[in-house]
Amino acid sequence: MVSVVAVLVSAGLVGGLVLVVSGAPKLRRPRLAARLDPYLRGLEPATTRLLDGAGAPLTPLPALERLLGPLLQDGARLVERWLGGAPAVARRLREAGANGDVARFRAEQVLWGLSGFVAAVLVTFVLPALAGRSVSAVAVVGGAVLGVVGGALGRDGWLGRQVTRRQARILRELPTLADLLCLAVTAGEGPRAALERTVARSHGELSRELAMVLADLRSGEPFTTAMERLAVRVPVPAVTRFVDEALD
Repeated sequence: MVSVVAVLVSAGLVGGLVLVVSGAPKLRRPRLAARLDPYLRGLEPATTRLLDGAGAPLTPLPALERLLGPLLQDGARLVERWLGGAPAVARRLREAGANGDVARFRAEQVLWGLSGFVAAVLVTFVLPALAGRSVSAVAVVGGAVLGVVGGALGRDGWLGRQVTRRQARILRELPTLADLLCLAVTAGEGPRAALERTVARSHGELSRELAMVLADLRSGEPFTTAMERLAVRVPVPAVTRFVDEALD
C-alpha cells in the first residue's frame, strides 16, 4: 500500500513539474501572435464580452482545462505532426456535422490519450498492487504506451462512427425530402422556391444541408454550383444520384 501511495505522489509531483516548466515564460518561446499582440491590440473590431469563451469546453472541468491549456496545445501540435492529414480530418468533421476545427479535434485526441494512459496505469499497476501481486515494469510501460495510442486512435474511430451515423440519418430523410421537392416543383414552383418550402417544413441533417444550398442561392451562386457543393459535402451515393437527377 505504501508503494502505491508513493507512486501516486511521484506521478502528481512529475505532473506538477511538467505544468510549471511548460508554463514558465522564459522556457516557452512566445508565438508570433503573442509577440504582435501588443502592437495590434485595439485594431480588431469591437465585440461584446458576452461572446468571450463561447466555445464549448472539452471537459466537464473548465478550470482544469484552462490549467492544462498549454499542454493540450503542445500535445495537439505533436499529434498533428505525427499523424498529419489535417485536410482529411477537416473533411470528416464536416461530414460528421461537427465543428471543423482540426486543432480542437487534436486536443480531444490528447485528452483521450491521457484517459487511456490513466486507465492503463490503473489496470497494469495500481490494481495488481492493491491485490498484492507483483508488478512488471515492462507491463506498466507497455500498457501506458498502448493506452495513449489507443486513446488517440479511439477518438479517430469515434469520429468515423459519427460520420456513419449522420450519413444513415441523411439516407432516412432523403426519400421524404425528395418527395416534398418533387411535389413543390410539380405544383409549378421554381427550384429556389421549392427548396424554401421544403426547408421551412422539415428538420434534420439533410434539411440543414439543403438550407446551406439555399444560402448559396441567396448569395448569388448558380443552382448547379450550389447542388454540386451539396454532393461534395455529403459524399453518399444516394445523395449524389439525387443531385444528378435534380440537375438533369
